[in-house]
Amino acid sequence: MAPAGGTRVIALGALVVLAATAGGCSRPPGFHDLFTDTSVVTRGQITALASQNGHPVIGSYDVDSRPRAGLASVIGQSVRPLAVRAQTPYAFEGRWRFLAADGGRLVGVTGISGGAHGNVRWAVWAGDESGLTEQPQTFETFGGVDAGGLSGAAVERDGPLVAGSWVSAAAGLDAAVWRPVGQRWIREPSTGTALASTRERLVQVSGVATAAGGAVLAGATTNLRDGVSVIATVWTARDGTWVSSTLPDPPDASAQPGGHATGRTPESRPGLSTGVEAIGCRGDWCLLAGRASGVLRIWSMQVADGVVSQARALPEASPPPEPDTKPSGGYVLSSGARVVAVGVGPHYDWVAVADGTGAGVIWRGQFTPRPGGRADGWLAVRTPGAPSALTCAGSSLWLATLDGDQSTLWRSEG
Repeated sequence: MAPAGGTRVIALGALVVLAATAGGCSRPPGFHDLFTDTSVVTRGQITALASQNGHPVIGSYDVDSRPRAGLASVIGQSVRPLAVRAQTPYAFEGRWRFLAADGGRLVGVTGISGGAHGNVRWAVWAGDESGLTEQPQTFETFGGVDAGGLSGAAVERDGPLVAGSWVSAAAGLDAAVWRPVGQRWIREPSTGTALASTRERLVQVSGVATAAGGAVLAGATTNLRDGVSVIATVWTARDGTWVSSTLPDPPDASAQPGGHATGRTPESRPGLSTGVEAIGCRGDWCLLAGRASGVLRIWSMQVADGVVSQARALPEASPPPEPDTKPSGGYVLSSGARVVAVGVGPHYDWVAVADGTGAGVIWRGQFTPRPGGRADGWLAVRTPGAPSALTCAGSSLWLATLDGDQSTLWRSEG
């Protein structure tokens, strides 16, 4: 019997074993030296990926399907469509913004702009390996005049959560967390916690992941006292209370204003365009990526039961080398660039960036302390199309790229 919500036309060809680079070749590895096309074909674009029980779950978007959001799981060399059961009008129209899983539990958030003001209309979904069912909410749950936006979803030992922002009682927007109580999603109070903004400190959450013991929120804090400074920040729950931790400055943070030897542009002025944009965790180790003064920065930290330790700014990630050139300087993130996702695999750390022009770069590194891990530096390769989603599942890294309207799902040793 076909699952509710309709099936997606998906096929999986044989996964080709990645061939080793010919001996004696001095050229740096390219994208196709690291990644293999899985031959997975989806109706529409891949907009989200998650790892569930060691297998990737694909979230797709197809304007000709009803609902437009599709879901499938890749197991071995087969792809199994999963049920997508929408109940409200905007849920039938939305695309996957976030997918998260833990064990058998799966949670998702779709969104699409709509209404008189074009605000994002959110829908939240919950389920298991068989698929997701929408949990209809009141308009004011995630929307309305006090709404900020949603920035991520996670599943931890106490259940799923959604992170975002909501109007502050003091100034601007607070960071906010929603959790389900039965079928209803309830926003927890931020006032009086580390998630609250004040007249001297504004907080912003841009991503969420699950580490050992609980969820980790990541973003930035803007300090307004004695001038303006922006600091990369994470929040963890310790004994039921949210605690903020500042990530260390990169080694070159004291470089001269306006730029340094790594080629910063005038738009990357110190103190502006700073913060974490994506986070991924594996066990008690997390990788975070964002920008510091407009340049791509990557951090690593250990989190256990809400306690952050060994947080450090990793060596600067350089752009991929052009032919016959040597890489130099850090990678400047333009205003249109986006850190799509990061991943922590059993062997490598990964950072994917869409540059805003339909292309992108992915970095592979070995910085997170793990058995056999080494600090080799970052290997950067340009992607065929723009990265749209990434997840570490099992022993592999799964990357979705978008070239025009066509999505491709790639696989690499994780």
